[in-house]
Formats: sequence, C-alpha cells, structure tokens
Amino acid sequence: MTKQEFKKALTRYFTFRGFCHKSSHFYYDSGTDFVIVFGLQMSNYGDYCYMEHGYCIKQISKDIPFPKTYQLNLNAGRLMFGRGKTIVFSECDNEYMLCIEEKIDEEFKMMLNLVKEGKDKLIDYYLIHQQDKSWYVLSDRTAGFFGKTRNDFQYHFVDEG
Repeated sequence: MTKQEFKKALTRYFTFRGFCHKSSHFYYDSGTDFVIVFGLQMSNYGDYCYMEHGYCIKQISKDIPFPKTYQLNLNAGRLMFGRGKTIVFSECDNEYMLCIEEKIDEEFKMMLNLVKEGKDKLIDYYLIHQQDKSWYVLSDRTAGFFGKTRNDFQYHFVDEG
C-alpha cells in the first residue's frame, strides 16, 4: 500500500465512524468538553508514520477546531499496533489494516467512555493507571481545568511554547 492509499483507507474508516478530518488528523466531537483526536505523524526518514491520539478541551484550546497532536491538551501518546508503533506503508495489507482498525476502535471506545464519565475520571485514569506510560498535559491552563497544578503531573507536564 502506498502512503496515499493508506491515508485514503484511514479517512474512509474514520469518516464512517463520525469523525471529521483535516490533513492527516481525525476529530470526533464527543458532545462533552472534549474533542477526541487521532493524528498521523509522518516520518522525515522513510515511508512510514506513527499514530498519536489524545484530547482537545474545547473551552481552553487555542487550536480548536483542528489541533495537531502536539497541540492537544492531553496527548495520550502513540498507539501500539501488532507490529509496533511504526506503520510502514509498504507492509499495510488488508490483515494489518484490520489490526490497526481494531486497535483504534478499542482505544476510541475507552476514550469516549472516559470523557462521558467526566474530567475527573479521565485525568484519574491517566494519573493512576497510565502513570508509567508516555502521555502529557499541555500548559498550566490544562492542569487548572482538571483542578490540578503542574506539580501533580510531574514528568507528564509540558509547557506550552
């Protein structure tokens, strides 16, 4: 599969599930304070990419309606697929696309459940259950939205810049 074929297949997949898209990012308005975002991060070194995901907080994001993954208020990190975090376009056959779609479905359902339960459940999930994973909150505004300070997040906090 080529890069263009992969992006086209992914766009069909996300559009069918109610996402809108811009470029290589896909956005789902959850009907809460949050927009759920999945985005492709293309490699500068080869014919591959990564998929990052996370949450944009509508009322405080400066980048609404179409933030990139590095602009998300809570970046949940890169998704891990059956062959690792790297998506190599030439290796994307129907079987691997199914694996990618199943992982996105699983992650999306979990994310949607968290935002429906509220911001306290969402942030507790990351602070308690994902403490050793690679995720971060962006800015003091985001920390404040969750009723926290930057110190509550330790190395999971990134200054906006």
